[in-house]
Amino acid sequence: MPTRVVVGFQPVPEQDGERIVRAADATAWPEVYFSGWGWVAFDPVSGNGSGPSAASKREVLNRLASTTAKPTPTSLPSVPPLVQPTAVQPDAVAAPEAPKGFPLWAFAPVLLLIGVYLARTSRRMRWRAAGPVGAWNEVLDSLVLAGLKPKPSRTVPDVGREWGEAGARLAVMVDQAAFGPRAGRAGETQRAASASRPVQPENSWRLARQVRKAVRRKASWWRKVVWAIDPRPLFRR
Repeated sequence: MPTRVVVGFQPVPEQDGERIVRAADATAWPEVYFSGWGWVAFDPVSGNGSGPSAASKREVLNRLASTTAKPTPTSLPSVPPLVQPTAVQPDAVAAPEAPKGFPLWAFAPVLLLIGVYLARTSRRMRWRAAGPVGAWNEVLDSLVLAGLKPKPSRTVPDVGREWGEAGARLAVMVDQAAFGPRAGRAGETQRAASASRPVQPENSWRLARQVRKAVRRKASWWRKVVWAIDPRPLFRR
């Protein structure tokens, strides 16, 4: 049978000609629709003889007792028919939209910085394997990072003397490695090469690190922040 829930207030006794309704008087009760009678209130609380449903319930029970077993059906235009939910095809159900992840383009700057760092690291490994000449190239990269790139017309000893004893000693090693006699030449060249002091790559790289520290101390603060990821040494010839 059609039913509904009604929310209202219980009747309160009159006091001095006024009825005071409080929040504690709020209540709810069901109503059932009967053909020809309309919505009839019922009191589901046992033992409650007061309220708007007490008299209506007794009246309905008396009417039901006096009616026949087969009441005449009547149309109920005011009562909406009970609509059964229609079957939904599985294909018609929209798939839940996948949550949007973090955009990939946001990782582009991070990947670029990682690429520059790896390129700089590979460059330093090549310089370290190149002996004194590679150590001097490391010094030149440090000068570029600090914004102190020397003019191409200056010589290696001239630039090395500006950075103390370590720079001067490294400049001597670079000149000896670049212009000194090499093993493998015949006669006098071989004897000169054996008599000369051998160049130690590790010593040259240690001197290059000392010069690099001195150069970095002369750099500005923002150049020190981007020192490891600055791409300018990669474009130095």
